[in-house]
Amino acid sequence: MATNVGGAPDQPQSEHVTDQVSENQNKEQGEKKKRMKERSEVWEHFIKEDLASGRQAICKYCGMSYKCGAKKNGTSVLWAHIS
Repeated sequence: MATNVGGAPDQPQSEHVTDQVSENQNKEQGEKKKRMKERSEVWEHFIKEDLASGRQAICKYCGMSYKCGAKKNGTSVLWAHIS
């Protein structure tokens, strides 16, 4: 009797393993992850712009710009500006 080390070929892989494999393939191909949807309503009043110095939010009304990195800068300053 032969032993199949990789599992039976007619058995589907679990979704977790399949997702993990596709993530690894995307990283190898240099594809970026999808960005998360903006949850704050403050983004209706600002335009995001990617610059060499980082990401900035620019007010649609007066043109004032603020840093808006997802990890370091929150939306509190943007809310204060529009209120």
